[in-house]
Amino acid sequence: MNKKKVATGGVIAVAVLAAYVAATAYVGHRFHVAYEARISKLQAAMPFLQIVDRKVDKTWFKATYSASIRIGCPAAGGADPAPVIGFSDQVRFGPLPGLSHFAAAIVDSRVVLPESAPDDLKRYVAQLPADAIRTRVGFRGGFRTSVNLPAGDIAGEWGKAGWAPLAMTGEGRLDSDDARIDLNWPALSLDLGGSRAAQVKLAGIRMQQETVGANASAWVRPGNSKTEVDSIEFRTGSDASQLAGRLTNLRYATEASVAQDLLEGKLTLQGDASLQLGRDAKTYKLDKIEVVESFKRLHVPTLQRFVTGAMQSLPGCEPGAEANGATAESGDAGTPSDPQLQARAQEALQGLAGLLAYNPEIAVERIAFTQDGQRGELAYSVGIKDFALGAGETLAEAQPRLVDSLTVKARTTLPVAWLGQLVALMGEPSTPEARRTQADALLDLALAKNYVVRNGDQLTSELLFERGSVTVNGKPLGE
Repeated sequence: MNKKKVATGGVIAVAVLAAYVAATAYVGHRFHVAYEARISKLQAAMPFLQIVDRKVDKTWFKATYSASIRIGCPAAGGADPAPVIGFSDQVRFGPLPGLSHFAAAIVDSRVVLPESAPDDLKRYVAQLPADAIRTRVGFRGGFRTSVNLPAGDIAGEWGKAGWAPLAMTGEGRLDSDDARIDLNWPALSLDLGGSRAAQVKLAGIRMQQETVGANASAWVRPGNSKTEVDSIEFRTGSDASQLAGRLTNLRYATEASVAQDLLEGKLTLQGDASLQLGRDAKTYKLDKIEVVESFKRLHVPTLQRFVTGAMQSLPGCEPGAEANGATAESGDAGTPSDPQLQARAQEALQGLAGLLAYNPEIAVERIAFTQDGQRGELAYSVGIKDFALGAGETLAEAQPRLVDSLTVKARTTLPVAWLGQLVALMGEPSTPEARRTQADALLDLALAKNYVVRNGDQLTSELLFERGSVTVNGKPLGE
């Protein structure tokens, strides 16, 4: 072989290797910066989650990030709470991580449980495959996480729990809060013992969630979600007073959007239910349950300031709390006194009052269900219009103006027959004839007072509170 060709080939090989090492180092640096930024953002948004004992072991081609998460803020001047859970991220950097993928990085995450965790749970976590929680990071900052957990069960003095295999995927970007999550969990059961004896079984759990908006608040994120549960069965209490029920075909959806810093959205719940109080009691079936709630014109910056202040006002979560130690007004180290807590609550309420300047409205558009072929419905809304606190004005001082700006609307439609069932549930009088007589008397009184209006087999009632006055069914209250 020509020595010149061999030398040239060697130079090319060295150049390719150098280029690969340089590319890996560059990708590793970018990943490290993005990883640290997301951890910092999480800690800032949720100061009650203390990320401690952080370690980074990094080489050219791989790195290990590990830490412990403590629930609750450390008491100033006192001992930190024990670690609740730890995690370890094993990262292989691209462009060919592990020589098996083409990606910026492959991350295999593992959970590290504390010694106090149940033995069954520790065995379950220890046996998880290496790729049970795997994230693939693309060169443009996108990522996809796959979580595949096998079936398992744990037991202890508290009771026992069991679950079917769980599959979840998440997609998003490291440089924004755009994300999508899909979850599928066929079954979950929980059986609590002792004085809190209760059994809960869930079947057919599916969830989809999308959030949009770069750098959105951790607590106020536009987007939508959909959760479906085929059935929930529950039972609790003693034989004589046990409460049992079954919820089926549950569908829960949310949607939220932000325009000009104003948040609005809707929450919808649908399903069927059957409830029983007492072992031999009658079962009440509620069909076509529907709950629709909405909110409009909630000022996002005010909400963010309120949440941030609330998080930082938790004991030990204040900036510099660990360094400052106990305050002079505190009793135990880091424990605020009652006056401090009251002052914080007043300050938070005053800050939240800033929402009122944007004409907010919160409504329950519909709570409805069908029982024995008859349907009832309730709706109400609360809104504020043309109100704002003056400079230095407190909410208490502005109360008269606030009442004038408040509008409350409510409407109820109920079957006449439900009045008789209500009397029966009260247990008195004991005979059906007496109960019918009492139900008729209550109905006559409500009609005479204009509390309700009868339309065939339906009773309706409408209430309006506006500018300090109350009207019921179109007439001033009391007339």
